[in-house]
Amino acid sequence: MLNRIKLIMLFVLIIFTTTTFGKSLFLVAPGVLHLNLKNKRSIESFIVRNTGDEKIRLRLTPIYFPINSKSMKMGEPLNKEVVDDISKNLIISPKIVSLKPGQRRTVRVAFRKTRKLEAGDYRAHVLIKSVNPVKQKFKPSTETKGVSLNLNIKLQTAIAVYVHSGKSNASLDFVSSKDKKGNIVITSINNTKFKYDGWFQIVQGTNKSKVERFMVFRESKRNFYINDNNQKSLTVKWGYKNDSLDFEKNFKFK
Repeated sequence: MLNRIKLIMLFVLIIFTTTTFGKSLFLVAPGVLHLNLKNKRSIESFIVRNTGDEKIRLRLTPIYFPINSKSMKMGEPLNKEVVDDISKNLIISPKIVSLKPGQRRTVRVAFRKTRKLEAGDYRAHVLIKSVNPVKQKFKPSTETKGVSLNLNIKLQTAIAVYVHSGKSNASLDFVSSKDKKGNIVITSINNTKFKYDGWFQIVQGTNKSKVERFMVFRESKRNFYINDNNQKSLTVKWGYKNDSLDFEKNFKFK
């Protein structure tokens, strides 16, 4: 009975949210920027477009989200020291955007080099937030095939900014363990200073999971839970192409 009440409340909330925030929309594309340090001027751009029927005013701010934050949820860092934050190196122009219905604006993001970057991958986000969130209600969205964020569907969104330095040597290892309930935990570990961006699959006997896009940030780890404590063995496969998983590791359990 309690679960039914919760479902009804959730349904009503969804209808209310759609109705209330349906008139003010903004779209951001692309959702991921890659800045090339080989160029003298490391500048990329994205577009903010007002797809609603009300005027909007947005503030754009560089920000860094730890991978284990509520906004990212991309694993756990192997070290406490943050070494890949480039939010203070980003220059955004313009920082405030006002758009009438149907208008669009190009926003430029430049990288200002203030220190020598060792070989590795670095990142930050550009937070796009309404200036007057109480008076104006928004439902932002982000077009992207990479990692980006919808932090609060009513008020703000963010795009990812990556900077790559040097030749990548990203590699992964996998280890297994069990949680308190006896379920199998597969942990992917990236000890390198480069982001691993590829594909992976879990094979349990004749059962094969879907080949999925898989990212592990530099010097971090990610857990995957197998809800079957009777599983005797499984195989993890991974690679840089979805149709060619070149690496695999077998696990056996007692």
